[in-house]
Amino acid sequence: MPFVRPLLGNEEAEAVAQVVRSGWLSQGERVAEFEQKFAQYAGASEAVAVASGTAALHMAMIVAGVGPGDEVIVPSFTFAATANAVLFQGAIPVFADIDASTFNISVEDVSRRITPRTRAIVPVHYAGQMADVAGIVGIARKHGLVVIEDAAEAHGATYNDRHAGLFGDMAIFSFTPIKSMTTGEGGIIITDNREYVDRLKILRNHGMDAPYHHIALGYNYRMTEMQAALGLVQLGRLDGVLHRKKEIAEYYNSRLNSEGILLPAIAPTTTRHAYMLYTVRVPATRRDAVVAKLTEKGVEAKSTYFPPVHLQPYYRQRFGFKEGTLPITEEVAKQVISLPVSATLSDDEVEYVARSFVEILQRQ
Repeated sequence: MPFVRPLLGNEEAEAVAQVVRSGWLSQGERVAEFEQKFAQYAGASEAVAVASGTAALHMAMIVAGVGPGDEVIVPSFTFAATANAVLFQGAIPVFADIDASTFNISVEDVSRRITPRTRAIVPVHYAGQMADVAGIVGIARKHGLVVIEDAAEAHGATYNDRHAGLFGDMAIFSFTPIKSMTTGEGGIIITDNREYVDRLKILRNHGMDAPYHHIALGYNYRMTEMQAALGLVQLGRLDGVLHRKKEIAEYYNSRLNSEGILLPAIAPTTTRHAYMLYTVRVPATRRDAVVAKLTEKGVEAKSTYFPPVHLQPYYRQRFGFKEGTLPITEEVAKQVISLPVSATLSDDEVEYVARSFVEILQRQ
């Protein structure tokens, strides 16, 4: 069973083919339609589609005013792009520890790491479960900070029945194939701030406010018409995908509820977990062997995210981070295993994954 197997069909193929046949491949109507429909789905006023989730993070940093010497608080238990986007602006990523049960950034640790140089906070909604955004926003407002929700994994997730991205000043989503909806590569930013939207649209198109009129240092971060066409079909499938992922997660919960396995914890504020990942914890001494045995059985599992960002070679070399910096993050990263949870998995495949996992743990 592959770890990633997106739900793609004839509708997606035909939508992309229509764009190709039209000859209009970039800066067309489909991108605008995708922006409008994604914003509507999420409950936001505006959306700006871009080439990738990383591009979305970078542009969010720019419009948030993040610059050289500023500090931005981020988790280390995330994909490196979250912290890399801070470095793109010459700013300093300040890593906060996580909650041991949800794996999301700790509100208490965020509060401890604020300094006069802090400019923004970036809570990541790990695996599709939203961080404690009410707590994060409360701290941010107290200190005059910008909140950028990294919702790359949280399409359709809700916190007290409000969609991911509606709490911070803006939020980013990613559409790589592992996500619950995909455009191949791609990203989007949602916000209710019209000034942000105007700047984002200029930045993604080489800094132009009119053809060949450059008013800012911009980038080629545009989404193509093919990506948007694919995204429109995928957006229509999203609720069905999330329903299937929940079914799979609930089945895993029922089968894996045994000694030696810590199941995903659901926060009281989580009214919809998107289950981009289904992540359990096993003893660190057994984790790598379990993953290897699953591979032998044809089940692709991942130890996401290990090592955490602050212990990646580049960050160790540049900043001198050592083990012990973020004790909870480091402990969790050594224990986690993410199992296949693609909506395309059949009931038989899901049962095979669960049975294989339990058998391996019982034998070791």
